[in-house]
Amino acid sequence: LSFAPMTVSPELKVKMPIWLHRGKKKEKGISINSKEMKCLRDIHNVRTVGDMRTIGEILSGTIGAHKARKNCACQKCKEMRRKGCKNPHKCSNMARLHLSKLHERWSPYSPEITRSLSEAEKGWLTDDKKLLFDLNIEMKRSLTEGFRVFIKHTEEVTEDINYNRIPEEDPLLETIYTDGSCIKDDRGQVAAGAGIWFSLNDPRNRAIRLPYYIAQTNNAGETIAILEAARSVPNTQSILLKSDSQITIDNLTSLLTKHEDEGWIGTANSNILCPLIACLHERKGLTILEKVKAHAEITGNEGADCLADQGARKTLQDEIDLRIPKGYDLSGAKLVSVMQALVYKGILESQLAPTRRGTAVNLDMTRWAAKDRIGVLPLDRVIWKSLRDKALSREIRNFLWKSMHGLYKLGKYWENIPSFESRATCPKCRVEELMAHILTECKVSGLAHIWTLTEKTFNLRKVTFRKPSIGDILGCTITGGDNMRDAREETFRSIVIAEAAYTIWKARCKWRITREADPDHVLSRQEVVSQMRAALERKIKLDCMATDAERYGKKVVMQKKVHSMWKHLMSADSTPLTLWRKITEVLVGIG
Repeated sequence: LSFAPMTVSPELKVKMPIWLHRGKKKEKGISINSKEMKCLRDIHNVRTVGDMRTIGEILSGTIGAHKARKNCACQKCKEMRRKGCKNPHKCSNMARLHLSKLHERWSPYSPEITRSLSEAEKGWLTDDKKLLFDLNIEMKRSLTEGFRVFIKHTEEVTEDINYNRIPEEDPLLETIYTDGSCIKDDRGQVAAGAGIWFSLNDPRNRAIRLPYYIAQTNNAGETIAILEAARSVPNTQSILLKSDSQITIDNLTSLLTKHEDEGWIGTANSNILCPLIACLHERKGLTILEKVKAHAEITGNEGADCLADQGARKTLQDEIDLRIPKGYDLSGAKLVSVMQALVYKGILESQLAPTRRGTAVNLDMTRWAAKDRIGVLPLDRVIWKSLRDKALSREIRNFLWKSMHGLYKLGKYWENIPSFESRATCPKCRVEELMAHILTECKVSGLAHIWTLTEKTFNLRKVTFRKPSIGDILGCTITGGDNMRDAREETFRSIVIAEAAYTIWKARCKWRITREADPDHVLSRQEVVSQMRAALERKIKLDCMATDAERYGKKVVMQKKVHSMWKHLMSADSTPLTLWRKITEVLVGIG
C-alpha cells in the first residue's frame, strides 16, 4: 500500500498532511522536535501543507510594519503571541523553510498546469465517431484516490512532470491508419505483425514483426501499431488514429479509467498497453481515435492491413521499446476501487513463485530441441501448455510435468542424505543418475529395445524417426503442421514418444526398486518390449472407446480420426474400428 498518484492538483496538494510528508527531500533537514516545530504543531495547530503555507505567508503582507525580531509590534505578530507563540517571526520563517524541503512534485508553490483545447481543436471533435484520448492525469477529487495497492517499486519521482500544453492557433491534424495481423506459418506457429500507414509511398509507413516477448495476437499487433505510430510523429503533433479494432479503442477510451483503477490486473496485453498509455499521456499534441470498418475498401485501412500482414511474415523480429517514461508510470490498483476478488487476483499475480534452477535448464533444453524440430523457439507458456495435451494420459502428463520441474528423487537429491549417497549414481553406468541419463543413455532401463521398437512403429506410419534427447521427450507435444495430415502425424509422434519414455521410466523403477538394482536381474528385451506393446494397445483401445457417441456425447472422438491415427499398426483382419477394442493383440509388424 502506498500513496502513489501520477500527479496531484494544487487543491489537493495543500490538503496533504505536512508531518512526515512523503515528498520531503532525503537530506539533513529540520528536527521536528525543535522549539519552532513544536510551536507550529501545538500552538498554531498546523496539520496540512495548506496550514503550513498560511503560517509561512502570514507576515508577508506586513512589509514595513513587521520587524524581524521576537517582540515585533505589528498586528499579526501580536495576534500570534496572544495564542501562545513566543516568536512569530521564527515560526513563519520555519514554515517557509519546511515547505522548501518538499520536492517540486509536492510543493504547493509549483505552477498550475493546464491542458486546454483551442477552438480549432474542439472543432475536430464535433463528430461523435472521434474519441479524444483523455488529457487529464491529475488527481483532483480526493486524497483517498491516491492510495494504491500492488505498487511496483520504481525510482521515486521528485520533479513534477512537464505535461503542460499551449494550444496552437492554427493546429494541424495528422491522420494515421493502424492495423494488426496474426497468421500461422507452415509449421503451425503463430506470428503477429503491426502495420502503420500514413499515405501512399510515405517513408513513415511501416511493417512490424512483433518480438517473441509480446503476445502473438491480432489485438497485440494493433496496440503496437498505435504505439509506434504515436512515436513516429513529433510530440507536439496532433494525430487522428484510424483503426478497425474496437477493443483497442475501448481500452484507450471508455475502459481506460476502469483498467487504471484496477491496476490492469487480469487484463490481456497490459505489458504493452501501459507503455502505450504513458506515451500518449506524455504527448503535447492531441490523440484522437476513430473506428473504421474493416475490409470496406478504405485505402488507408487496406494499406495498414497489408503492411501488418507483411510484418507478420517477416523473418526477423523488430525490437519494441516498452520502457515507460519517468513519472508516467501509474502503478498498482486504486484502493477505493478494488473488491476482494480483484485483490485475490492481484496477490496471485504479484507473488509468482521463482523458477527453479532445474526447471529453467529443462525449459531451455526443451525450447532448443523444439527449435531444431519445428524451426521456432517456443515461449515458456507454449511449453507448459503443451504438457497438458489431452492426447496423452493423465499419468504421462504428470510424468512429463514432474520431469520438467525435476521433482523426482534423482541424482543430487541423495548426496546430502547420510547413508544414501550411493543412490545419486546409476549402479550400472557409474554416473550421476538424472532423468536425461535414464531416458537416453542408461544400459539397464531397456531404452535401447524400446527406442528400436519406437523406430519400427514410426516406420509403419512412414514418419521420420531420430533418437530423442531429453529436450525432445519433454517437448514431444509441441507440435507443428498447418494441415490435417501433418497435425495427425505430429500427434502420433507425440503419443508414441511419450509412451516410450514413460515405459523406460517404469522399467527403471522396477529394476531399481522391485529388484533392488540386482545386476543379475536386469529387465530382458521381451519384458520391456511387452510393456511397450501393452502401453500402445491400451492407448489404441481407449481411443476406440472414445468414439462411442452414446457414452460420451459431445466429447465423442471422430472414428475417422482414430482410424487414420492407428490404422498403420493394425493387422488386415482387425481393421473394423468397432472391433479394435475387443482384440487382445492388435499390433503387428513391431516387436
